[in-house]
Amino acid sequence: MLSLLRRNIGNSWRKYGTKVTPGADDMSGENLTLVRTKRQRQGGSEFTDNTAQIHVKGRKLTKAQIVKALDAMNRSIARAKEIEQLLDKKTPAVEIARYMQQKPGAQPDLTGVGEKGILAGFAAAMTRTQILWPKISLNNRLKLIEWDVNKALKLAKVPNLCSFKAEKMDGVAGYFQSALWKFGINKDFVLGSTLSDDAAAELCDTGMHESRHAEQRFLAACYYAGQNPKISAYAVAQKLHIPISIAQAAVANKFNATTNPKVAARGKKMYDAFVTNGKDNQKISDDCYSALLKVKSAQIEANKAKDAFNANPTSATYADVKTKDDNLKKAIAEFDLSYKKYRNIEYEKEAHEVGALAALAFKQRSVGLPAIAMGPPSQESRYD
Repeated sequence: MLSLLRRNIGNSWRKYGTKVTPGADDMSGENLTLVRTKRQRQGGSEFTDNTAQIHVKGRKLTKAQIVKALDAMNRSIARAKEIEQLLDKKTPAVEIARYMQQKPGAQPDLTGVGEKGILAGFAAAMTRTQILWPKISLNNRLKLIEWDVNKALKLAKVPNLCSFKAEKMDGVAGYFQSALWKFGINKDFVLGSTLSDDAAAELCDTGMHESRHAEQRFLAACYYAGQNPKISAYAVAQKLHIPISIAQAAVANKFNATTNPKVAARGKKMYDAFVTNGKDNQKISDDCYSALLKVKSAQIEANKAKDAFNANPTSATYADVKTKDDNLKKAIAEFDLSYKKYRNIEYEKEAHEVGALAALAFKQRSVGLPAIAMGPPSQESRYD
């Protein structure tokens, strides 16, 4: 998903006083003085003139009522910004907080790339990458990340990526494209001269989130291949929208009576999510994206209304503030509902949890989680 348009609220940080000349929109016919104070610059709104003449349905509003309405709009705009942050970063803060409250080792041990050992190993490798980061080129940073992702996939018995590229993205941390078996990562991740702890944790999240999507698609392919002993790799590739080389690996590893029941169950669950219920799940994703666009549009209009009122506080501009705030609240409510459905799609629910646990593994890398080697000893020395 694209992020919401970034807008700085209250760019003017200086105090100012504005006298408003009575006009057709000023139902009171009297002047009003508006002062932007420290509280307003921090997101609140405050009038210092109790004679402010704003009327709604023939009734004059008090200063407190005006301030309350403007503060309500500021809260709506702040919520829209939270949505931006929610989509910019895959790591749900609430999930990290919940896991952080548990003792090391108490977090769920998921299958595949979600196994604690794999997640801890990826986190350990990210620590190595973080140390080397300032000394190596952009291409070598990408090689390190790709190496570690492929190592995690190999440990989970999933084919390596066919493509790994850094691309310019708008508000998206990364993506997995099954048809090309491609992992795309936001180029902004790898351009910095250093890799902070927060950025490294986010890379762990994104790396394992997208790796989980690759694993899910491969398990679904293995399940489908197992339903017909004579099925061709071409048929599997067509059904699951994966490269022929990945489909060939799925046929070679098709599920049968000896397959771990838990793994087989996950394969069927992912097949149902991608294929059986694929259209419904795609509609949920599309609806969520449409809801996001509505929030983006409503936020822009809310900011315009707020700026217009600050520049010319009249009954008409106040009424527009109320209308645009109501529209933004409605758009946010629709998005919240759509996003909840989106997060409940089986493959998204799994990937988000694995990503959150990967970020947590990095944050807890020194407090007892098991670590595994992610690359040969000579691997680090090759990046200088």
